[in-house]
Amino acid sequence: MGSRAGQRKAGRRKNLPAKAEEGKKLIHSSIADDPDKLDTWNFLVADLEARGLYSPTYTFILQETVETFHLLQECREDIAMQGRTIPRYNRDGDVVGVQPNPSFDQSIKLQGVLFRCIKELGLSPASIVFLERTDASAASEVIPSLSDEERPRIVVFR
Repeated sequence: MGSRAGQRKAGRRKNLPAKAEEGKKLIHSSIADDPDKLDTWNFLVADLEARGLYSPTYTFILQETVETFHLLQECREDIAMQGRTIPRYNRDGDVVGVQPNPSFDQSIKLQGVLFRCIKELGLSPASIVFLERTDASAASEVIPSLSDEERPRIVVFR
Protein backbone atom coordinates (compact mmCIF):
# COMPACT_ATOMS: atom_id res chain seq x y z
CA MET A 1 0.00 0.00 0.00
CA GLY A 2 2.84 2.39 0.81
CA SER A 3 4.52 1.88 -2.56
CA ARG A 4 1.26 2.56 -4.35
CA ALA A 5 0.91 5.88 -2.57
CA GLY A 6 4.50 6.68 -3.50
CA GLN A 7 3.73 5.91 -7.15
CA ARG A 8 0.69 8.20 -7.07
CA LYS A 9 2.79 11.01 -5.60
CA ALA A 10 5.56 10.48 -8.13
CA GLY A 11 2.93 10.66 -10.86
CA ARG A 12 1.60 13.92 -9.43
CA ARG A 13 5.07 15.42 -9.37
CA LYS A 14 5.59 14.54 -13.02
CA ASN A 15 2.33 16.31 -13.88
CA LEU A 16 3.17 19.54 -12.07
CA PRO A 17 4.68 21.32 -15.06
CA ALA A 18 1.73 20.28 -17.21
CA LYS A 19 -0.70 21.63 -14.64
CA ALA A 20 1.31 24.83 -14.43
CA GLU A 21 1.02 25.06 -18.23
CA GLU A 22 -2.75 24.60 -17.95
CA GLY A 23 -2.84 27.37 -15.34
CA LYS A 24 -0.77 29.55 -17.67
CA LYS A 25 -3.80 29.80 -19.94
CA LEU A 26 -5.71 31.47 -17.12
CA ILE A 27 -3.14 34.12 -16.26
CA HIS A 28 -2.89 37.65 -17.53
CA SER A 29 -0.49 38.29 -20.40
CA SER A 30 1.62 40.58 -18.18
CA ILE A 31 2.69 37.44 -16.30
CA ALA A 32 2.62 34.95 -19.18
CA ASP A 33 4.87 37.17 -21.32
CA ASP A 34 7.43 37.92 -18.59
CA PRO A 35 9.81 34.99 -17.91
CA ASP A 36 10.60 36.13 -14.34
CA LYS A 37 6.95 36.50 -13.43
CA LEU A 38 6.13 33.22 -15.12
CA ASP A 39 8.83 31.48 -13.08
CA THR A 40 7.28 32.89 -9.90
CA TRP A 41 3.82 31.78 -11.07
CA ASN A 42 5.06 28.26 -11.83
CA PHE A 43 6.85 28.06 -8.48
CA LEU A 44 3.72 29.05 -6.56
CA VAL A 45 1.44 26.73 -8.54
CA ALA A 46 3.86 23.80 -8.10
CA ASP A 47 4.18 24.47 -4.37
CA LEU A 48 0.42 24.73 -3.87
CA GLU A 49 -0.09 21.62 -6.01
CA ALA A 50 2.46 19.64 -3.98
CA ARG A 51 0.76 20.67 -0.73
CA GLY A 52 -2.64 19.71 -2.12
CA LEU A 53 -3.86 23.31 -1.98
CA TYR A 54 -4.00 24.38 -5.64
CA SER A 55 -7.29 25.20 -7.29
CA PRO A 56 -7.91 27.13 -10.51
CA THR A 57 -10.13 29.42 -8.43
CA TYR A 58 -6.90 30.81 -6.93
CA THR A 59 -5.94 32.36 -10.29
CA PHE A 60 -6.76 35.92 -9.27
CA ILE A 61 -4.98 35.80 -5.91
CA LEU A 62 -1.99 34.09 -7.56
CA GLN A 63 -1.83 36.86 -10.16
CA GLU A 64 -1.97 39.50 -7.45
CA THR A 65 0.75 37.71 -5.50
CA VAL A 66 3.07 37.50 -8.51
CA GLU A 67 2.47 41.11 -9.59
CA THR A 68 2.91 42.43 -6.05
CA PHE A 69 6.08 40.42 -5.51
CA HIS A 70 7.66 41.79 -8.67
CA LEU A 71 6.56 45.38 -7.99
CA LEU A 72 8.13 45.04 -4.55
CA GLN A 73 11.35 43.82 -6.15
CA GLU A 74 11.36 46.87 -8.45
CA CYS A 75 10.90 49.17 -5.46
CA ARG A 76 13.77 47.49 -3.64
CA GLU A 77 16.03 47.86 -6.68
CA ASP A 78 15.15 51.56 -6.91
CA ILE A 79 15.86 52.05 -3.20
CA ALA A 80 19.18 50.22 -3.59
CA MET A 81 20.13 52.52 -6.49
CA GLN A 82 18.85 55.87 -5.18
CA GLY A 83 18.61 55.38 -1.41
CA ARG A 84 15.74 56.08 0.96
CA THR A 85 15.86 59.78 0.12
CA ILE A 86 16.15 61.51 -3.24
CA PRO A 87 16.99 65.10 -4.17
CA ARG A 88 14.19 67.66 -4.22
CA TYR A 89 14.34 70.25 -6.97
CA ASN A 90 12.82 73.70 -7.32
CA ARG A 91 11.22 75.03 -10.52
CA ASP A 92 14.60 76.09 -11.87
CA GLY A 93 16.02 72.59 -11.49
CA ASP A 94 18.21 73.44 -8.51
CA VAL A 95 18.54 70.96 -5.64
CA VAL A 96 16.84 72.48 -2.60
CA GLY A 97 16.92 69.51 -0.24
CA VAL A 98 15.93 65.90 -0.02
CA GLN A 99 12.64 64.07 0.09
CA PRO A 100 11.68 60.48 0.86
CA ASN A 101 12.04 58.12 -2.06
CA PRO A 102 8.46 57.26 -3.17
CA SER A 103 9.61 53.67 -3.72
CA PHE A 104 10.23 53.33 0.02
CA ASP A 105 6.63 54.17 0.97
CA GLN A 106 5.35 52.06 -1.89
CA SER A 107 7.42 49.08 -0.76
CA ILE A 108 5.90 49.23 2.71
CA LYS A 109 2.39 49.16 1.20
CA LEU A 110 3.32 46.34 -1.18
CA GLN A 111 4.73 44.25 1.69
CA GLY A 112 1.36 44.42 3.43
CA VAL A 113 -0.45 43.39 0.26
CA LEU A 114 2.02 40.56 -0.39
CA PHE A 115 1.69 39.22 3.16
CA ARG A 116 -2.11 39.24 2.85
CA CYS A 117 -1.90 37.37 -0.48
CA ILE A 118 0.46 34.78 1.00
CA LYS A 119 -1.84 34.33 3.98
CA GLU A 120 -4.88 33.99 1.70
CA LEU A 121 -3.10 31.27 -0.29
CA GLY A 122 -2.31 29.41 2.93
CA LEU A 123 1.45 29.80 2.54
CA SER A 124 2.22 31.90 5.60
CA PRO A 125 4.24 30.21 8.36
CA ALA A 126 1.20 30.29 10.64
CA SER A 127 -0.96 28.64 7.96
CA ILE A 128 1.61 25.99 7.10
CA VAL A 129 1.79 24.81 10.72
CA PHE A 130 -1.73 23.45 10.37
CA LEU A 131 -1.05 21.51 7.17
CA GLU A 132 -0.37 17.81 7.18
CA ARG A 133 2.22 18.26 4.43
CA THR A 134 4.16 21.28 5.63
CA ASP A 135 7.22 20.84 3.46
CA ALA A 136 5.88 19.85 0.09
CA SER A 137 9.22 19.24 -1.56
CA ALA A 138 10.75 17.10 1.17
CA ALA A 139 7.73 15.27 2.57
CA SER A 140 8.04 12.22 0.33
CA GLU A 141 11.78 11.94 1.01
CA VAL A 142 11.40 12.17 4.78
CA ILE A 143 8.70 9.49 5.08
CA PRO A 144 8.62 7.79 1.65
CA SER A 145 7.07 4.48 2.62
CA LEU A 146 4.00 5.70 4.49
CA SER A 147 0.65 6.38 2.89
CA ASP A 148 -1.24 9.61 3.57
CA GLU A 149 -3.31 7.85 6.22
CA GLU A 150 -0.22 6.52 8.00
CA ARG A 151 1.72 9.78 8.14
CA PRO A 152 1.89 11.50 11.50
CA ARG A 153 -0.30 14.55 11.82
CA ILE A 154 0.92 17.84 13.27
CA VAL A 155 -0.61 18.74 16.60
CA VAL A 156 -0.27 22.32 17.78
CA PHE A 157 -1.02 23.37 21.33
CA ARG A 158 -1.73 27.06 21.82
